Amino acid sequence: MRRVAWLSLGVGLVLAACGGSDGEAGIASGDEEVGSTVATTEAPTTTTVATTEAPTTTTVAVSDDRIVGVWTTSSGYYKHFRSDGTWGIGSSPAGADSNPWVWGTYTFDGNQFTYYTDVRSENCVMRDTFGDGELHGMVGVYDVTFSDDGTEQFRTVVDDPCTGRVGQTTPKMVRYQES
Repeated sequence: MRRVAWLSLGVGLVLAACGGSDGEAGIASGDEEVGSTVATTEAPTTTTVATTEAPTTTTVAVSDDRIVGVWTTSSGYYKHFRSDGTWGIGSSPAGADSNPWVWGTYTFDGNQFTYYTDVRSENCVMRDTFGDGELHGMVGVYDVTFSDDGTEQFRTVVDDPCTGRVGQTTPKMVRYQES
């Protein structure tokens, strides 16, 4: 009997904590109750990162662990994709992180990867992209798939005006493993 009383008290506290003022299950604004589950009608959350190129902001998708880390390119360079949506390329893993010669932000959504090059980079920038006489970072779009074990990524160019980046990142990159 004592066990039933404690169980009833515990269930009552849980229901009170989760419920609204009328004792119903708590449903956030923009959500709709469907049977015994709650289906949301709100858009997923993304983070906006300011850049120095037009457009003035780049939306960074929620990090995908498949892409995060250091990768070696087919031409022997290293690319570091960080979980905060930034990337850099260098001649060593440390250089890709602390002293890259090309860097910027990226989005990775499903299998579509998009580079947004920072205008201060040494490569993949051009003038007059928007007819304003200013220097702008090039945007490159790729379809990316991964090996079953996640150690290789295979890239197909969708659109990238930066021929140097195209040459070093296709057809595959290999996840860097420190020796």
